[in-house]
Amino acid sequence: MIVLKDVYMKESPCVSPEAAAFLYELLDKRDPDVSISHKKTPSYEEHLMFVLSRPYESWMIIEKDGRMVGSVYVTRNGEIGLAVSKESRRRGYGEAALDAVIAARPGKTLYANVNPKNAASAAFFAKKGFVHIQNVLRREPS
Repeated sequence: MIVLKDVYMKESPCVSPEAAAFLYELLDKRDPDVSISHKKTPSYEEHLMFVLSRPYESWMIIEKDGRMVGSVYVTRNGEIGLAVSKESRRRGYGEAALDAVIAARPGKTLYANVNPKNAASAAFFAKKGFVHIQNVLRREPS
C-alpha cells in the first residue's frame, strides 16, 4: 500500500528538506524528451522557491514502506502531474496515487498534460479513463 503525504504542512509554508531534495531529484532526472514543463533543470534555489510558493491545489509525495517513490500534484484547474522515480516504475505506485486523487475529487473534471512523445504516459492515463482532447503546438523564438 502507498501513502500520500503533503509536500508542505497545511499550517505553514514549511517544506521538509527531504521532500524538497526528493522533488528536485525527480525533476533533475526527468527525461527532457518527454517532459512538457522544463527544457533545462532550474537551480536548487529556484526549485525551492517554486515549491515554497505553493503553486498547486495539492502536492503530495508518494511513499511506499516509508521510502519516497514519486510525487503527484493537482493544479487549481484540475491538471494532474505525476512522477515516479525510474527505479520505482511499473510497480503500481503511480496508478495507486492517481486512483487516490480521482477518488478524492468525485464529480470533478481532471486533465493530464502529456508530451506527444510520451506514449507510455498517454497509455497510462487512457487506461484510467482519460481521453485525448487536444494537441498544442509551440514555436520557440529563434
